[in-house]
Amino acid sequence: MNDIALETQLTTLGLNRYEAAVYVSLLGRSHFTATEIATYAGVPRQRVYDVLDSLAAKGLCVERPGKRKRTYSAVDPSVALPTLMAAYREQQELENQHRIGILNALLPILSQMFSRGQEEVAPLDYIEVLTDRHQVADRVMALSRQANHEILMLFKQPLVASVEENIAEAQAVAGHIARRGVFEEGIADDPQLFDLVSQFHVLGEDMRFVSEVPLKVNLYDQRVAVILLRDPVSGQPNLACQVSDHTSMARALRVAFEALWAKGVDFETFCAKRET
Repeated sequence: MNDIALETQLTTLGLNRYEAAVYVSLLGRSHFTATEIATYAGVPRQRVYDVLDSLAAKGLCVERPGKRKRTYSAVDPSVALPTLMAAYREQQELENQHRIGILNALLPILSQMFSRGQEEVAPLDYIEVLTDRHQVADRVMALSRQANHEILMLFKQPLVASVEENIAEAQAVAGHIARRGVFEEGIADDPQLFDLVSQFHVLGEDMRFVSEVPLKVNLYDQRVAVILLRDPVSGQPNLACQVSDHTSMARALRVAFEALWAKGVDFETFCAKRET
């Protein structure tokens, strides 16, 4: 192993580059003057005394007084390196203890900051906008399957999902989720649409009919609302569907639903009214 490789290995035990170069150089002779070792090890002369003092403090070299100049000698590696390793371990332990102290001090502070951060809701995080019919259908089906106790609907034309998708949604919750709908009377003018509503009735949905439903809405567990917005100019659906996970919004929509529900007539009464 050459000197450079030896010096590199010594730096892993806690020596800096100059200390490692000087110690390896000291091993090559019984003694050196400071000037000699600076030249031999390639260390700047203005640094060599500091390096030698540091090595002496670490137990790797000794200073010997001379008649004219002081000289320096390496300590036997079999003695010096175990001493160096013990000192390195002690230093690492002190540093680890310091880090543990910092950790213990920071942990409650940062944990509290994290907890507060989790309670903060970023602006509009509770609003999702969907513009694709398939995305809307998938989202509605997922919300229906996730509902725990109630689904309310304000229902009017047009259908966003297909007839088959609407039936599949109703079948998915039939029998274990309370489902109520307020329907616009005009749907009776569309035989296919009225047949769909009749199938909702067969599947157990409680329903009322009113002359006008102002907004197409699905409301899940008084928490999540799906609202289909119409184009205000053409009156056609612009496929902008807003999904709102906001309890205040849900409560307001439920008030609107119950007001329309109270005004409506049930399925049998509506059918009898149509026949007269």
